[in-house]
Formats: sequence, C-alpha cells, structure tokens
Amino acid sequence: MGDGSEGQRGSPWPLLAALTLSSLGVGVSLPIIPLFSLELGASAFAVGLIVSLRWASRLVADIPVGTASERLGRRVIFIGGILLVALSGIASALAPTWELLLIARVLEGVGAGMSTTAGLAAVADLSTPATRGRHLSAFQASQRLGYWFGPLIGGLVGATLDLRSALWVYAGLAIAAIVPALLVRESRHYAPVVHASPWGSLALLARSRDFRLISLVSFVVFFTMTGAQFTALPLFAANELKLDAAFVGWALFLSNTVGFALLYPSGAISDRYGRRMIIIILLATMAVGLLLLAAAGNATWILVASLVMGGGNALRGPAMQAYVMDAGRAGGHGATAGAFRAVGDLGSTLGPIVATALIVVGYGTFFVVNAAVAVVALIVFWRWASARPGASAVPATS
Repeated sequence: MGDGSEGQRGSPWPLLAALTLSSLGVGVSLPIIPLFSLELGASAFAVGLIVSLRWASRLVADIPVGTASERLGRRVIFIGGILLVALSGIASALAPTWELLLIARVLEGVGAGMSTTAGLAAVADLSTPATRGRHLSAFQASQRLGYWFGPLIGGLVGATLDLRSALWVYAGLAIAAIVPALLVRESRHYAPVVHASPWGSLALLARSRDFRLISLVSFVVFFTMTGAQFTALPLFAANELKLDAAFVGWALFLSNTVGFALLYPSGAISDRYGRRMIIIILLATMAVGLLLLAAAGNATWILVASLVMGGGNALRGPAMQAYVMDAGRAGGHGATAGAFRAVGDLGSTLGPIVATALIVVGYGTFFVVNAAVAVVALIVFWRWASARPGASAVPATS
C-alpha cells in the first residue's frame, strides 16, 4: 500500500477536468432527452424507458467496472468510459428515431458507469479518512459543474435553435473531455491492498450494516433525482403548465446552484463533525422540496421547490460518498465504488419508470410518494446508522 503524503500521491486534476467536460455534455442533454424523445414519436412510457435505460446500463456496468479496476487499474477504465460517453453524444445527435436514441443512451450509461466508478475509486485512493470529505467535494464539483450549467445551456440552445442542436453541443463537450482524460495517471497503488477476490470483497460489503444503510439512502436519492427531477418535472412543466425547455433548464440550474454551493461545506463539515447528521439533514430537505413540487401550481412555485431540492442534491455529494468509503474500506475502493454506484443506479433506473406510471394518476401523487419514501429512509438511517462507519474494518495489507 502506498503510504506517501498527499502531495506525493499525485494530482487528480486531469481526471477532474475530464469529468467536468463530460458531465457538462451530459447535463446539456438532461432537459432535452425527454422532449426530443417526444419529438421523435415516443410515447410517455417510451420516454421513461429512454431515460431509465441510461441508468440501467450504468447499473449493469458498475460492479464489473469496480472490481475490474482492482485488477486493471483505474486509468484504463476511466479513459474507456470517457470515450464511450463521447460516442454516445454523437449517436444521440444523429439519432433519426427514438429507438436509436435509446441505444445511444445505453452507451452513455455504460461509459458514465466506467468513468464515474473508476474516478470515485481513484479519488478515494488519493485521500485518507481524515481528508476524504474535502477530496470528494472536488470530485463532486467536477461533475456538478456540468449538471449545474449543462441543463441551462441545453434548455437555452433547445429553445433558441432546436433540440437536435442542443445534442450536438452535448457531443462536442463529450469529445473535448477525451484530451484531459489521456493525461490521467494510475492511482491504484495508493489504495489498501485487499487480499480477497472481487466477489469476496462484495461479500464483505454485504455484511456491513452501515454499507447497507447508506446504500438505501443512495437508492432513494437517485430514484428521486431521475424520477422527480429529470422525468416528472420536465413533463409536468411542459404538459400541465405549458412551459418550454428553457424554463426546465432554469429550474434544474437553480436546483444545482444550491447543491453546488453546499458541496465543499458539506464535505468539510463531514470531515470535522461526522457524515451521519449531514446526510440526515439533507434527506429532510429533499423531502420538503418534493412536497413543494406536489403543491406547485405555477412556474414560481416550481422554482421555489427546485431551490429547496438543491439541498437534497447536495446529498449526492461528498458526505454520502465519504460515508460509504469509510463503511466499505475492507472491501477495496474499486469494489466499494462499484457496489455503491450499482445501488444508486438501480434507483435511477426505476425512478423514471415509476414516474411515468404514477403521473397517469397525477404528478402530485408521484411527488408525495417520493417524499414519503425519503422520510422512511431518513428514519431508518437515523435509527441504525453508525456515527463512525467502518471504524473496525481494517483492510489486509502486505
């Protein structure tokens, strides 16, 4: 195991630059994909399928990618993921039918699973438990910059030009991410040496109560993100309130502004005072935002709800990621990152499908159901999660 100081562990900046550009491209597509799917003739159910399959393909990739990074290294997996996202951006912009758009989204999901999982493991390699929250703040910021500005750019381009033009912007940004990705250096040698097979590592994680609890939180957070924010909100704004893509982009931009502003404070506070209470507070904030969406009857209240939801967006950030890396450190950073992301991506996959099913009954019903699920996760985590996860988990080292 590498035991050098943080300065000797290498720089994460090429990795962070590549993730910023790649996520900016993906962010551009977020308010566009549901609307472009409708433009190509997709039904409401097909829209949910197109959105969810991106996350389903990530789900399939996460665990193999995480375990493969223990064997092959983080760099090769990361670069491969960036290349696949670039290819998916081109395919999305060229798609003549919604069926081909669906295939492009699958490619993006696999690529995002590769780059994000390997990137998360690499940043964990370069950090220590005492600094992990702040290191993961930078990792999250690199992604959230994209999800922050991307929807705004996509909405404005889609409204000013057309939806396909916005997807070409996505493709160009994803291609640009290849350049810094090629400069990423290997970090696996700084990770703890785990003398278990990949499946043995997963078995260690499954036996950790704290890993199971934070995985429950992850499932709920990503279920809400893709179902409520990325699927139901754009359709609600367009179909019920007759608002355009630019408004949806602004709503997501405001939500991500709050989430981005909370990234570093939540990471630093979690390093100093613990992760558990930060996670509980942000879960409560997310539930309140969902209830505001359920009650929203005009554009102003959607914007207010989006601002509150931004607090919940910060939950996808460093406090939760640092908690899971602390809880699962005996299983290895790659295996832990892969298993954790798989659970979140399961939530991301089911969110749009459940959303498009429940909005037939009513958008408000769906938002209330999401809020109730968030409250249940909050209570369970508050009752049983440890304040110092993984304190007794000491990885085997050579």
